[in-house]
Amino acid sequence: MSHARTVQSVTEAGQGLLLSSLGESVEGLQRSLQQLGQRWDLVRSETESRQLELENNLSQVQDITLEITELLQWLEQVELQLFCSKPVWGHPDATKEKLNAHLELCRELEARAVPYRGLRERLQRLLESCRAGRPCSTEHSLRILEQKWESVQAEAQERKERLAEGLTVTTEFHGSAQELLRWVAHAEELLGSPAPPSFVLDTVTAQIQEHKALVKEANAHGEKLGGLEAVAARLKDFSRKQDGAVIQNLVLAARERLGKVLQRAAERGAALEEARKRSKQFSESRRLLLDWMDEVEQSLEEPQDAPTSQEEIKCQLAEHKAFQKVLRVKRPVYEATLRSGRALREGARLPQDLQPLEELLGELKERWDALCSRAAERQHKLEENLLFSGKFTDALQALMDWLYRAEPQLSEDVPVGGDRDLVGDLVDKHKVFQKELGKRASCIKTLKRSVRDLTRGSSSVDSQWLQRQVEELSTRWDLVCKLSLSKQARLEAALRQAEEFHSLVHSFLGRLSESEKTLKYGVFPEEEVAVQECQSQLQELMQSLQCQQLELECITSLGEEILATCHPDSVITIKSWVTVAKSRFQEVSWAPRPHPCPG
Repeated sequence: MSHARTVQSVTEAGQGLLLSSLGESVEGLQRSLQQLGQRWDLVRSETESRQLELENNLSQVQDITLEITELLQWLEQVELQLFCSKPVWGHPDATKEKLNAHLELCRELEARAVPYRGLRERLQRLLESCRAGRPCSTEHSLRILEQKWESVQAEAQERKERLAEGLTVTTEFHGSAQELLRWVAHAEELLGSPAPPSFVLDTVTAQIQEHKALVKEANAHGEKLGGLEAVAARLKDFSRKQDGAVIQNLVLAARERLGKVLQRAAERGAALEEARKRSKQFSESRRLLLDWMDEVEQSLEEPQDAPTSQEEIKCQLAEHKAFQKVLRVKRPVYEATLRSGRALREGARLPQDLQPLEELLGELKERWDALCSRAAERQHKLEENLLFSGKFTDALQALMDWLYRAEPQLSEDVPVGGDRDLVGDLVDKHKVFQKELGKRASCIKTLKRSVRDLTRGSSSVDSQWLQRQVEELSTRWDLVCKLSLSKQARLEAALRQAEEFHSLVHSFLGRLSESEKTLKYGVFPEEEVAVQECQSQLQELMQSLQCQQLELECITSLGEEILATCHPDSVITIKSWVTVAKSRFQEVSWAPRPHPCPG
């Protein structure tokens, strides 16, 4: 506007000339002045308009610059916050809390995205409206704002993904770890107090199958633990030191407890396999014996056509004697099988095993006794047939042979002492013999009467020889009957002795176990009254141990007494029980005494 005075002076001069001029020159001067006025008004109008426009642009630039400054300051604060807060992983709750806080920041960033885009569009339009030949500071600020925004947004997105990944990983890790520990606790409970191994083959086989399934699960969880260890190593790299230590301890605890579970599972598997082996051995031996008895029972059937000739009777008697020899050979196998089954019954710790084992043993014993009884009846029947056929000499010789075989078994020198099961077997065996002896009594009477009738009034050499044979038979018969009664008395005394020994040993071991629990796991309480009561119980316990020492002496003395007349098959058993009683008493006597609780 510095030309305003000049324009005014020119206009005033022109006006002066118009007043003093005449003619055509006046019109030309007037048009020039009019054009000058118009042109000046136009310039002044445009100048004012430009002024207003520049003032408006300046106001906009100032506002935009202020907004840019504020937004840059906020972005720098967010950038500093992201820099200072590292995306650490730890417990799922802590990680989730950090993720939620970051998501709040992301929402705030999204909320500022609309003003940011509006600010950038306004600034771009402003720059386009007043495009200068060189870059301006406002354009430079826009570039800085765009770079900062992209940088913060990228960092926020990366942080969001990292925290989301961390939450997923930590949640899965802790969930898997807790599931593993729950399973380990369940397995510890199962293996801590498992059902005792069964001695029934079907039951122990089912137990083994269940145990194999448990071992399979344990191995599968071992593989899962390997995966957890890899995840734990990764978590440790992104966690704080204390969180990493917690994660590491969690994995180590799971590894240690799972290792103990696998160890207990191996021990449990070995115990089940041993029980299966013993029960299978007994079952197979029993089955073989029963199958053999099924086969031989047919040979004891009475033929429909009874033999009439002496030769047929003698032939059948010879065949039956051969069978009885086989039966005597099988007897040790039967007794061994019976002892094996009784050992299973005695050692059975599963209450459900007692009845099935008792039934298996009862069937075997019943079948064997029936077979022996039928064999004796068959022998007696054949001897009677031989006697009634008039073959006195052969019948006499058969009876003498039987008596000569029986006499050594009834000798006073044959030991009958031993453990309860063996003496019980000897008693049962002797009862079978006594039944056979009773059945032969009628045959002896018939033979004596027949010989007496045959030799009456005769003094031939054959008659005299036959009478001497009958007298010897009577003498042998009386001796065998006497020895049978004597052995019965000795067996009854041995059985009472064995029962007493069995009762003493088992009651002694049971009381020792109770004393051992008190000595090993008892502690002195802290209260004075309770301490006095505990001391009184301990004194009673020590007195009980002294009484048990006397019981041990009785067991040892009775064991030595049994061993003095012990059957060879029972020597090891009696010695083992005495040794077990002595060693258990020493273990309990040397057990650490209860001690006060640490204050």
